[in-house]
Amino acid sequence: KFMEHLREFYANLSDRKKIVLWVSVFFVLFSVIRITVWQTTKGGVPGPKYFAKKLASDSPEEKKFAIYEVGRLGMKSAVPSLATIIKENSDPEIKRAAAASLGKIDRDKLVALLDETKGNEKRAVMETLIKLDRKNMYLLLERFPAEDSETKKTILSFADYLSDPGHSGKILEMAENTSEDVSVRKELLGMMAGRQIDSRMETRLWNLYYHDPEDEIKKLAYTLIKEGR
Repeated sequence: KFMEHLREFYANLSDRKKIVLWVSVFFVLFSVIRITVWQTTKGGVPGPKYFAKKLASDSPEEKKFAIYEVGRLGMKSAVPSLATIIKENSDPEIKRAAAASLGKIDRDKLVALLDETKGNEKRAVMETLIKLDRKNMYLLLERFPAEDSETKKTILSFADYLSDPGHSGKILEMAENTSEDVSVRKELLGMMAGRQIDSRMETRLWNLYYHDPEDEIKKLAYTLIKEGR
């Protein structure tokens, strides 16, 4: 019952709170696990081979600790195992931990996993990229048009959470895409509310107002123009 309540609690959290919670749990959990494993080790300090072996452990605690350590040590030999864990392990926390360590070791491989994963696996990869560097949000926005609807919603939630003024131009560009679903375009324009609208953006919004085929988009564009003045 406790686990059911815990899962329900996590599911009801907003995307922003999930990120904050995960970051906090990540550091606290691995600190505790690290102490535990060290205490149970028979003499000496575990080395890279020990951690590489423990990546395949059936024990979630041992696996998480090994994932953390290979990332801390920058073990490039662990990259294939970490990628497999992200794609195949059923535990969301372990997926996120593996993504975090992979990002420390090989960012390019982590980026490549955007094309090799979907659902929770892809979300873990995207979360990690943003935590590594908020500028990676630009990478996700560039990929937006080609992504599936679930991934698009995730990207929009991250962009909305970051609320970076530097993203405004790209968000407007995506909203201008008439081949995009109208509901998505409306959400994109909705994200522009409260942001600073410069003269170039206003010109583009007027273009939407006069020329867009969708009346709802026209109305939203006009509202943004009025609010921006």
